[in-house]
Amino acid sequence: MTIFLKILIVILPILMVSMTGAIGITFYYSHSALKEMAKNWLWIRLDEAVRLAVDQERILHEYGLDDVQPSIKKAQMDAIRLMDSIDLGKGGRTFAVDENGILSVRPEEVEVARDINNPEWLGMISGLQQGELIVTLGGRRYLGLYKYFEPWKWHIFVAAEENELYGALNQTKTYVVSIGVIGSLILA
Repeated sequence: MTIFLKILIVILPILMVSMTGAIGITFYYSHSALKEMAKNWLWIRLDEAVRLAVDQERILHEYGLDDVQPSIKKAQMDAIRLMDSIDLGKGGRTFAVDENGILSVRPEEVEVARDINNPEWLGMISGLQQGELIVTLGGRRYLGLYKYFEPWKWHIFVAAEENELYGALNQTKTYVVSIGVIGSLILA
């Protein structure tokens, strides 16, 4: 056995393990960074939705209509209409659920006042002021964030499809692995 082959047998596994480790670490940190960026983007959208509800509630208060049910319903409908305009991508959703589990906002399907008291995720958020969760709606996974809006006893949600949020990262996975394999073959 030549000296070249002996060196290659020792060095090649070390290079392969190093290359695989570098690929894994790069993917992990890229995924973590993209997930944080997605959460920050969703928190901004959630703050917009809550601000719209706060503005409508403030208008009620300014005109002394806090206790007039038709005015409250009108303000809620206006808030719903404005929340529908928040850009959450193609599959994103904005909706609100009251304390009884009645769905108040859902832009893509007109299901206002639909009772959704059964999903287990609704029980997970009861009593919480804000948070995040991953929910499956219509067979698709969504990263969702929510805040509680006390005056109307709503949990306001924004949710975006995970495939849409992490699409760029999922596409790069194939390229990173390919580059690693080709680089290993070139080194061999």
